[in-house]
Amino acid sequence: MMRLPRFLLYVESEYESEKNAGCWRFSLEAIDGPEVLEAEDYELAAHPQRLDLIGLVRGLEALDQPSQIQLVTESRYLGRGLRVGLPLWRENDWRWERFGEMTPIKDADLWQRVDHALGFHRIQTRLMRIDSAHTLPMPHMALGGMSETPVAVKHVEPAKPAPRSRRVVLNLRGEESESEPTTPVTRVFRRSGRRNRLGVAAGA
Repeated sequence: MMRLPRFLLYVESEYESEKNAGCWRFSLEAIDGPEVLEAEDYELAAHPQRLDLIGLVRGLEALDQPSQIQLVTESRYLGRGLRVGLPLWRENDWRWERFGEMTPIKDADLWQRVDHALGFHRIQTRLMRIDSAHTLPMPHMALGGMSETPVAVKHVEPAKPAPRSRRVVLNLRGEESESEPTTPVTRVFRRSGRRNRLGVAAGA
């Protein structure tokens, strides 16, 4: 059996409660090679969990072949959704029972894209807490049909950002641009050291 390419996928977000908006970002790093892909963008009218979901979706959809993925995130919402929610939601046509009625789950559009991507990829989730002075609080939002329970989280010290020797911004058509692209997704490629902003060495 051919071995699947292995990647570390880091997903994080920053939420601005007064604007009901924020930034999502992901970093996709090849465990067995030098490839690194990072992307981030700002979203309006998006709650914290949706920002995390967008980062996950963009990261999964950036892979052009079936892969084995280690997801690293501080989002318990993503962890429980992948581990427990997806099978239930898929079986119930993306609905959950609330006060005796079946109602659509939150962010069903994004969860369905995650479910589609996992038809090609294998994923494992590693929950971590990121201690950072600029990390913004994330209001609670329970998963549809599931009560929130404590999840063990491993503490890691933040590392200094790796030096960036080259940054090329591409729009969705793959055209280089010196200014901010007008498309909703910004892809940023870089070559750097093998240590990322979350303080976890690639291959750990």
